[in-house]
Amino acid sequence: DEIKVDPNHLDVDLLVSDYYEAKRLLDGLNPYNMWSTSYENGFYRIVNRVTIDGKLVDFDFRYMGDNYYDRQWQLDILKRRIKLRGMFVPSKEDHLHSLIYHAIIQKQTISETYVKQFKELSNYTETQARDKKFLRERLDTFMDGHGYKMVKPNDKTVGYFLTPS
Repeated sequence: DEIKVDPNHLDVDLLVSDYYEAKRLLDGLNPYNMWSTSYENGFYRIVNRVTIDGKLVDFDFRYMGDNYYDRQWQLDILKRRIKLRGMFVPSKEDHLHSLIYHAIIQKQTISETYVKQFKELSNYTETQARDKKFLRERLDTFMDGHGYKMVKPNDKTVGYFLTPS
């Protein structure tokens, strides 16, 4: 298994149990232009810039209870995580379904990045990986099976589209 970086998605999303601990450990800094809406300033933006190999990289520290995903699902993702090349990543099942959730509940359109990921993680066909109805049925089955709910994110920059567009 290889860690891949998509040049079309230049930020790193992390699910963490404690926002401030992650910020401290990674020495995250809020971009100046986002300070007025930052979480630290009492608002909702969680973008942090982290220096990696001399370059600033944007990180979104998604944290327990931020409603990015159902709280119980967030707990379960962290419980079921697996170690890959020295770091923790979601289980294959959580990875797939969290990406489906992100692509069809939090975004209006399914990007090519997600189509590719759906095909790799699940062996979906090209048509299935682009079909919001098909993906929603798979997501609903997964979420209902675990008792998870759709939740409106606290971060106002994240979409919430329950009905297909």
